[in-house]
Parts: sequence; structure tokens; C-alpha cells
Amino acid sequence: MIGVDMVEDNIRVAQTHLEEDPSISQHVKYIQATVEDLVETNEEAFDAVVASEVVEHVSNIDTFLTSCCKIIKVKFPVDFQC
Repeated sequence: MIGVDMVEDNIRVAQTHLEEDPSISQHVKYIQATVEDLVETNEEAFDAVVASEVVEHVSNIDTFLTSCCKIIKVKFPVDFQC
């Protein structure tokens, strides 16, 4: 699993929580980026996208949604939670 956040402090907090459960730490990676950043190198690379409490903070919703669709493998889900 890859967690993505554009805010560096959020990545640090997530890393701290991850360190509290060593059994999953080797299966989770966090990166500071936006979904739009990921499109350049990760087109059709992900099985699923979960955007939890993100959409209301996005400045260009059309670009965000298009980017989510581009990084996901064909016929897999995108889940938006507001």
C-alpha cells in the first residue's frame, strides 16, 4: 500500500503511526506528492484509489479526478469519501 499526501507533516505523522505496528511496516510506504504528480510515472500502476476526505481540499476537481483515473489499472475501483 502506498499512502500519498502533499503535506510533509502529514507524512511524518503517518510514519510515526506506522512505526507503532511493525507487522505492517514492510507493506506500507508513504510519499509526499499529489495524485497529479503520480500520473507522470505511474499511469495504470495502482489496483485501487481511495481518496478519503480529500476532494473538498482539491483546487481543480477535474484534474484531480482525471489523474485518479489515469493512475488506476483498468476495471478497478476508485473510492471517494467526503
